Amino acid sequence: MKQLLARKISKYLESSAKKLSVSRKSVIGAKPLPEQLKEEK
Repeated sequence: MKQLLARKISKYLESSAKKLSVSRKSVIGAKPLPEQLKEEK
């Protein structure tokens, strides 16, 4: 049972992390290019 729960939690964390990275990308995409380049370096 514990393993199953751990898997569910890790899957949930992975999906939420993906959602976060997607939202970050959209926020970065909304910025002008010079700002974007500064953040990437």
